[in-house]
Amino acid sequence: MTYYFISDLHLDFYVSPVFRTIDILRMEFEVFFERNFLPADACCIAGDIANDYFNYMEFLKFIAEKYKTVYVCLGNHDIITERIGKFGSDRDFLTSENKIKYFLAETRKIPNLQLLENRIADGIAGCMGMCDFKYKHVPSASEMVNKILWATRWFDGRHWNYKLNNADKLWRHYDSVFRKLTAQRPKIMMSHFLPLEFEMPKRYKQDPCSNFFYFHGAKYLEKMDDGSIWQAGHTHTAIKREFTDKLGKKHLLLCNPVGYPEENPYAEYGLKREDFLIDLDSLNDEAVAAMTEANKIASGKRKTRSYKNAKAMIKDILSE
Repeated sequence: MTYYFISDLHLDFYVSPVFRTIDILRMEFEVFFERNFLPADACCIAGDIANDYFNYMEFLKFIAEKYKTVYVCLGNHDIITERIGKFGSDRDFLTSENKIKYFLAETRKIPNLQLLENRIADGIAGCMGMCDFKYKHVPSASEMVNKILWATRWFDGRHWNYKLNNADKLWRHYDSVFRKLTAQRPKIMMSHFLPLEFEMPKRYKQDPCSNFFYFHGAKYLEKMDDGSIWQAGHTHTAIKREFTDKLGKKHLLLCNPVGYPEENPYAEYGLKREDFLIDLDSLNDEAVAAMTEANKIASGKRKTRSYKNAKAMIKDILSE
């Protein structure tokens, strides 16, 4: 089964802010889809679909028609508060909780769509997540100062009204959610905020605002099985890397953002959208073959062999 992984659509920057009609939106969505998506059995979208609730909901109805199943987690832009008449909104969402509740209720009406906020479906877990405020851009960085900066200067602190924007409550909530979801050993874990294990591009490492994108994720990854996937978004740099936890299990880390119109997320690491079309059956075959090979070597039943690629190893093992 093939999955296409994508995030950070930021549709408000790609559709007309004036004509809020469904027909026009769907024409614009079709152009956006052709430019940024690929055919697959399923699609996983790791948040930041739109600031505007109307664009958000209409796009989910649209994208659910394109795949057998679409899995979505929320992003920091998706849960901003909205007020009638401000930025064209025709509804009030005075708290982030009210907006989340609305999305959860409305998306249940959409066939083939799973909005994963603190839950698991079909072996895929999802939640928005949160930063843990512990990243130090310089050795003297203070967690308390990070929280003050987030509350007073950062986009989320200024545009959310989520758990009264209490940074400690927000992190405790999502820490608990991460623990519970990863304990169920999902084959795919989706979050908008990134585990630091994705690694931060060098140019951001001394930026204090980088703290608001990441959390320390090793303890959650260790609960997941070898060969599992963690998908994230938030940063507008495409990332695809393998992470080996301290137990020796390997996890595929994926971040494939669309970003804003002037950005090129693929430039940093020379990736392309085809790199985020994953055949999960093939990935599982490779993981099983690797485990079988390791067990045979460890038991002395086979001497160490070298292979040109994973397919050659699988063929050799299956031929026995």
